[in-house]
Amino acid sequence: CVVLHAVAMDLVRVRMSSAALGEVEGHVHAVAEEEVGQVVLHWDVAFAGRATLALDFQYTLTDELRGFYRSTFRDAAGAPQVMGTTQFESVDARRAFPCFDEPAMKATFDVTLEVASGLTALFNTKMLRETPVSGGRVAKVYDTTPRMSTYLVAFIVGELVSVKRQVGGCLLGVWGAPSRAGQLDEALDIVSKVLPAYEALFGIPFPIDKLDLVAIPDFAAGAMENWGLITYRETALLADPAKNTLRERQRVAVVIAHEMAHQWFGNLVTMQWWNDLWLNEGFATFVEYIGTDAARPGYGYLSFFPNYDLSGALSLDSLESTRSLHPPEEDTESASGIDSQFDTIAYNKGGSIIRMIRIYLAQLASQQYIGETSLPVSIDPFMDGVRQYLLMYKYGNARSADLWDVVQTTTGYPVMQWMEGYTEQKGYPVLTLSWSSDGQQLLASQKPFLKNGGGACADKSWWIPASATYSGGVGAAPATTWTELTGCSEQVVLTHVDVSQGGFVKLNHHQSGYYRVNYPADLWGNLQDHVLRGTLSPLDTAGLLDDARALADAGELNVTVSLGLVDAAAQSHPEYQPWSQALGTITQLRRLLGASGDEQCQADLEDWVAGSVAGPVVTVGTAEVAGESHAMRLLRPMLLGAAGAYGNVVATAFADRNFEKLKAGQEGEVPADFRPLTYELAAREAAGYEDVLAMFRAADDPALVRELSNALTSVEDPQLIARTLELALTASVRSQDTVYMIVDVA
Repeated sequence: CVVLHAVAMDLVRVRMSSAALGEVEGHVHAVAEEEVGQVVLHWDVAFAGRATLALDFQYTLTDELRGFYRSTFRDAAGAPQVMGTTQFESVDARRAFPCFDEPAMKATFDVTLEVASGLTALFNTKMLRETPVSGGRVAKVYDTTPRMSTYLVAFIVGELVSVKRQVGGCLLGVWGAPSRAGQLDEALDIVSKVLPAYEALFGIPFPIDKLDLVAIPDFAAGAMENWGLITYRETALLADPAKNTLRERQRVAVVIAHEMAHQWFGNLVTMQWWNDLWLNEGFATFVEYIGTDAARPGYGYLSFFPNYDLSGALSLDSLESTRSLHPPEEDTESASGIDSQFDTIAYNKGGSIIRMIRIYLAQLASQQYIGETSLPVSIDPFMDGVRQYLLMYKYGNARSADLWDVVQTTTGYPVMQWMEGYTEQKGYPVLTLSWSSDGQQLLASQKPFLKNGGGACADKSWWIPASATYSGGVGAAPATTWTELTGCSEQVVLTHVDVSQGGFVKLNHHQSGYYRVNYPADLWGNLQDHVLRGTLSPLDTAGLLDDARALADAGELNVTVSLGLVDAAAQSHPEYQPWSQALGTITQLRRLLGASGDEQCQADLEDWVAGSVAGPVVTVGTAEVAGESHAMRLLRPMLLGAAGAYGNVVATAFADRNFEKLKAGQEGEVPADFRPLTYELAAREAAGYEDVLAMFRAADDPALVRELSNALTSVEDPQLIARTLELALTASVRSQDTVYMIVDVA
C-alpha cells in the first residue's frame, strides 16, 4: 500500500506501473480524519523496485483561502473577476493535489497548467513553452523546481499585470490585478536591492532564475514565501509613494525582506518538522531588519527591533500560558497543533534570541557592537556559522540543534548550551540589581519574570549575556561592558560605580538581550533624570519605559516609577521609540482605570496625558520638514493622533481641517501620513463615523480600506462598537479582514 495526503477531493482513479507488472489499478482503502487527510491506497499485487504512481482527482475551488482557492477582484469596468491562487503552508498542499505533505518529504516538481488563452499562469519556476489545446486553452509547461517541500509549491491563474527587472541572473517580477498597475514599482525597487544583499549575506546565489512577487486580493496571511513565487496580501506588496503613508510603505519593505529571507532560511534549508518552525520564522523576523535596511537605509530600521518585536515577545512570554520555542513533537502532530506554532513566540521571541546571540558573538570577536550596523559587517561570527549551516544542509532539512551545532563549531563557543534555556524553557529572566555592602559593586541576580509576579530561580535559570553601559559623570563618555551570568547566585556586573557626579548605569545596551532589568530605587531615580536630560539613546530610553511598565504591572515596581519615566520622556526632546513605549504605558493604564469605574481617576489621567503631549505636539508641529528623519516622520502622526484623542486643540483642529478636505474629495491636499489619524479622530463622533463608514463602503484601494477599517475599529462609544462588529460580518468586508476587524475592536 501507499499512504499519502489528500483532503477535500475525489480520487477518481489510482494506478501504479512498473517495468515488471505494467499498469495496475488500485483502490482507496481507507481515509483518516479530515484534517490529517491520510489516504491509504491499496493494490492486489505487490510491487518490487521502482514504480510510478498516477492519480486522477477532482474538486471545486472554494473561497476558504487555503489549498487552491478562488480570489475575486473587479476590473476597470467594475465587473467581478476571479483568480485561482494557492496557500499551502502549513498542511494544505494536500487540498490541491495528493502528495506526501510533510516538510522533510522533499521532491522536485514538474508542472503543466492548462488555462484559458489570454490568462496569466505563474508557477514556482519559469515557463518553458506553451502549446495550444482544444477549447481555446493553452498548456503551459514549467521548468523543474529545486528539491523542496510541498508547502512551498504555488501556482496562480488569472488576469494579472506586472513590472519586471533583471538583477544578476534572476528576472524579478511584481504582479497584481490590472487596477493595481500603478502600485507595483515600489516593491520592484525594494526586492531589487534585497536580493543581492541577501546573496552576499548568505554567500549562496538565489537558486532559481526568476522570482515573482504577487499581490492577491484575498489572502489570509500577510505573505507566503513560496520558492520563486511569493504571494502577498495586497497591503503588504502594493505601494505608491504619492499616495501611501510612510508606515504603509515601510511595511511593504519589511514584508518583502521577511519573505526573501525565507528563500534561503526555510526554503533552501527547511525545518525537519513543525516543532522547529521558529527556525524559519524567528530567523526571517530577525533578518527582515537587515534586508529592510539594505533596501531603505534612510529608515534606520535596525534601531526599531526592540520596539517592534522584542517588546511584544517579552510581553507574551511573561504569561503563565506561554510556550517554549521548541515544543515536543507531539504538540505538532495535528493540523491545529501545527497552526498554533505561528505565533509571537516563533516570530518575535525567535528573532530576539537570534539577534542577542549574533550581537554577543560579534562582541566577543571584535569588541564591537553591531546591533544597528548596516551591511557589510566585517566581523560577524554568527552569520559565518549561518553560511556554513546553509551550505551543509542545502536542499535538505535540519533541526534547531543543527544550527547551534554549526555555529558552535564555527565560533568555538558553547552556543548550544547557552541557547538551550531560551529554546527549551518557557519564559525569560529578569535581573534584579542591588548594591554590595560597601556600595562599590553592582550585583545582579536572576529569576523567571512572570506577569502575575512570583517566579524563583530555583525553578529555572538562563545564561545571560548582560551588558552594562556606565558613565562616571557629566561629559564622561559612556562605556559598555559585558558579563556572562549563570545560575541563581548574585554576580558582579560592575565595580567602582559612582553616579553621584552626574553619571548613570543602564543595563541591556540597546535592548540587545532577552531579559528585563529591575534597578534599586536610587538608580531608577538616576535614570529618570537622564531620560529627562536626553542623555540616553532612544533605544535605551524606550527599553527603560518597557521594563518599568512590565515590572509595575507584575507588582514588582511602584507604578510611580513607570509614570515618572513617561513624564521625563514627555519633557525631553520627543523621539519615536520612547514615545511609542510611553503611549503603550498610557493606553494600558487607561484601560485599567476604565475597568475600575473610578471616574475621578480617569479624569485625572486624561488631564495628565493631555498636559504631557501638549509640549511635544508643539515641538513636532503639524507640517513635514524637508530632510527630517524617518523616525520623526513616524513620530509626528503618532503624537498628533494620541493628542487628538485626549482633546488637544491643535491636533483636533488640524484633523478637522483635513477631514473636511477628504470629504470634499481633496485627497491631494492632505499628506498621506496624516490620513489615518484624521479618520480615527473623526470616527469617534457619530456624525464622523457615518462619513468614515460611507468612505469605507466606497473605497477600493487596499491601503485606504485598511485605514478606514482601523478608524471604525478604534471607536469607544458602545453603539458605534456594535455597528463596527456587525459590519465585520457583512459582505462589505472581505473574509480575509473579518477576524482582524473583530480583534482590533477587542
